[in-house]
Amino acid sequence: MTAVTAPPPALQTYLRRATAGLPASRRQEVWDELEEHVYCRAEQLEWRGAAPEQALAQALAELGPPLRVSAGMNGVHNMPKLISIGGIAALAVTAGLYALAGGGNPPLTLPIRTTQPVTPSCVRGTKPSGSNITIVSEKNGVTCYTFNDKKTYEGAFISLSTLKKAVSAHGGTVEHLSGSLWQVTLTGGERIRMVPFFTVGNDLYFLASGLASDLMNRPVKGGAAPQLSGYAQPTLTVGDLKLRFGEGHQNIGPAFYRGLGLELVSSVVYGQPQNHSLSGGETGPLVRVAQTDLPPGEVVLVFTKKAGEVYDTDIVPVGQDGKIQFKTAHEQLRFVADPAQLGPYPTGGRINAMAVRVSHVPLNNLKSGIFLPRSAQ
Repeated sequence: MTAVTAPPPALQTYLRRATAGLPASRRQEVWDELEEHVYCRAEQLEWRGAAPEQALAQALAELGPPLRVSAGMNGVHNMPKLISIGGIAALAVTAGLYALAGGGNPPLTLPIRTTQPVTPSCVRGTKPSGSNITIVSEKNGVTCYTFNDKKTYEGAFISLSTLKKAVSAHGGTVEHLSGSLWQVTLTGGERIRMVPFFTVGNDLYFLASGLASDLMNRPVKGGAAPQLSGYAQPTLTVGDLKLRFGEGHQNIGPAFYRGLGLELVSSVVYGQPQNHSLSGGETGPLVRVAQTDLPPGEVVLVFTKKAGEVYDTDIVPVGQDGKIQFKTAHEQLRFVADPAQLGPYPTGGRINAMAVRVSHVPLNNLKSGIFLPRSAQ
């Protein structure tokens, strides 16, 4: 793009958001590949007559909203990460996935991998320390380490080969563009851009929660609002599209919902998860039990608020007795119905908490799922 001599602010902002939360070993690689792709596409558009600013804007628009590493990445890195709520299409999919499962079809089942390879994270400068990490190498001021907690490497991931099978079964194609960038073309001509998170053997893997997040936040013209159902093998329904995450006896509920926790919190607190930044993730180590009037198998989000926009979350299924068992960092909780009542300071010796039904509830109106458990122990 000859008319631009330095990365414009819009591109810098896009790339910064697109790589936020990625492992240090991958962040610059993904940044460079996305930047190269945007510049190449912008050059093509300029050659066709577009002004430089218009070409850049269109190239970014075609790529889709910035890749957002969801709350599931908090588990991957075992530490709070800033989550920029508002679009995840670059990692997952665009509205074109509606074409994957037409009206009346059974759910499209997607096998899920729940762990990623243990690979070192590397930093230059200050040497990291703590009982939760193991230093694996130190050289030329660069320290590489791994996390000791196995949960650090847990998550819900979908492979490229699985996606290829699903897409080809519905008449679409999957092709490699450049570097780590892949494109899915569906029967209606819709294009999807994806960036993998890790590789196992010859297969690439993407965050499954990214797929769900993108579809959850897309309006369906003239149709019902998106809904989630099920815990062990969650199903997302968006119009005529039904995606079931997991197959057979897989229980991917903990990993899958962990990746959506902060996004669901943002929907409850702000109404829409767009343009808000939250951090936090799964909490503990205490376990509490609360009685609900919900039927068994429904899914409930329980969360509390720390200072600023930091939230502790847990998403659990309702048991056969109507009870939920969830993790918390607090001895005493008081459930409230108004998000404005949440905060880091106790009221009458109790920390305010919220319980929200997230299954069979319109995801564009999660506040309608707020309820008060009858008791908590």
